[in-house]
Amino acid sequence: MRLIFYPGAVALVVGLAYWAYDESLQTRDARAEVRQLNRDIRGLKSSLVLQRAEWAYLNRPERLRDLADLNFGVLGLMPMTGDDLGRVAEVPFPAPPDLDGSEGEAEGPGLPVARADPLRLDGVRDTAAPQDPISDEDW
Repeated sequence: MRLIFYPGAVALVVGLAYWAYDESLQTRDARAEVRQLNRDIRGLKSSLVLQRAEWAYLNRPERLRDLADLNFGVLGLMPMTGDDLGRVAEVPFPAPPDLDGSEGEAEGPGLPVARADPLRLDGVRDTAAPQDPISDEDW
């Protein structure tokens, strides 16, 4: 029995030692890769900071205004004013969809007719709620 147990135990210990050493090497390689990735990320972040600063420098309003004036003959750019912007009332918002599923008649190119809001409860009384038996006169 000892002839089988001792060599088996030694083989098991050697196998576990090999497995632990292999895991140690894989962990060391993974940590080295993580360190390299962190260095790359730091380098990219510093590059991004530099590019943002350069973008902010190149897009200064006074610089862009000078460039527009310099190239007016080619580009024909004019400064924007409040009159260049539209009003909210001029935006063609789509009509709300009908909740009953009917299409309705078209009002203009492909726009459905706006109907009364079916969710409004003007004049509708909740019949499930009990009426208050105490009136204002009782107080």
